[in-house]
Amino acid sequence: MKLRILNITIWNLFVFLILNCSIGTRTDACKADLRRATVLEPSDDSCEMLQTVAGLPLRSNATEEMIQSRMETLSFLILNCYQYYTKLKECEKEGNRYTPALYSRE
Repeated sequence: MKLRILNITIWNLFVFLILNCSIGTRTDACKADLRRATVLEPSDDSCEMLQTVAGLPLRSNATEEMIQSRMETLSFLILNCYQYYTKLKECEKEGNRYTPALYSRE
């Protein structure tokens, strides 16, 4: 019995230290997944990129094609930012605070 407990302990150390995992709540795991996303996915970075792109002025000789491209980019970033905050709200649900989960530390 003691050998079995020691074996389980060693495997847990292997998983959590070597594989770079953490134990936390499901909320922590969900937020870690959102932080790992890129600008092209629903993430905080896409919201920051939206602020940057929206603040850039158009050149005085901007063509209709450039304006259309800018509008499509802004629409894409707005959608990603909205999806990010929707997913963040889902992460912070009451039940997720009390459910344990494994997630990668980055």
